Amino acid sequence: MALLALAAPACTERSGSTSTTTSTTALSPTGVSVFADIAYYGNGPELDAYLPDPRPSSAIPAVIFVHGGGWAGGSRAEWSPWATKLVKEQGWAAFDVDYRLDGSDPLSWPDEFLDVQAAVRFVAANAATFGIDPKRIALLGESAGGNLSALVSSLGTTDSLTGSPAGAGSAGQKVGGVTVAGRTLTFPATDLGVSTAAVALWSAPTELAPLDPPAKGQPAPGCGADEACAFAWDSGVIENYVGCSALQCPQSYADASPITHVGPATSPTFVANAADELVPLAQATEYAAALASAGVVNELKILDGTLHAFQNADALWAPTISFLARYVDP
Repeated sequence: MALLALAAPACTERSGSTSTTTSTTALSPTGVSVFADIAYYGNGPELDAYLPDPRPSSAIPAVIFVHGGGWAGGSRAEWSPWATKLVKEQGWAAFDVDYRLDGSDPLSWPDEFLDVQAAVRFVAANAATFGIDPKRIALLGESAGGNLSALVSSLGTTDSLTGSPAGAGSAGQKVGGVTVAGRTLTFPATDLGVSTAAVALWSAPTELAPLDPPAKGQPAPGCGADEACAFAWDSGVIENYVGCSALQCPQSYADASPITHVGPATSPTFVANAADELVPLAQATEYAAALASAGVVNELKILDGTLHAFQNADALWAPTISFLARYVDP
């Protein structure tokens, strides 16, 4: 199960929904160079880079894809076809990233967030090597990856909230085993501040406390009478992620909730959700309202039906790219 500028008014649209490479020098398919399995900090998770081939003569925009999976599963490989599609159709660069997951990481929160911050720093720090413009980097996250992307869009890449920034021990080192356009990649310092140009969120949990059941056998308060929603969150997904219940550590739940951090510095945001899916619609509508209240340009797209996150990819791709293009490729 995959779980999870000038101020402008929110725009809401409602419509019906429709239903890897391993070589560091692979060409797959023609027109896209894939540089795979790049650790973006020492001994840390990896990302894949998808670049136009041949390389453009000037710097291009980039989109960093962040997968979902309830902070416990999922893989960057899910985004591979869409990363390829982005490069072929838009001529932009694409990066899909993995991050530590709570199933194998005893610390869990905030490690996933720290990793996505580190990935953005890495891409921006190596912008000249990748041929991208570090001021035109966007994030596209689905479900739990949307939650993490939203946090970065508000907090940037230097505010770690709690814990040590990911990659603190590898700054300045060269990345072994891979070169891009004859250049060696390097790990950036953890104080490199990067502001994303825009962000797109598909079915992102934006406020965690309402999705945590108050007791075993009781539904999450944010689900109301939606049995499918209650079933999804009653399994303890968020408690496994945060490491405690909302009653035990309310501050951690607030810190891990993007709606807490919305402010004027938050990136222009595309928010999408289905009307009756695993993530309650209120998570999207209330987040969009918070963005509008803070003067953040945003677009809210509500799809009919019950499909969640990646299941709506065909319906969401065109409006998502159209929104991102306003800020990374105007």
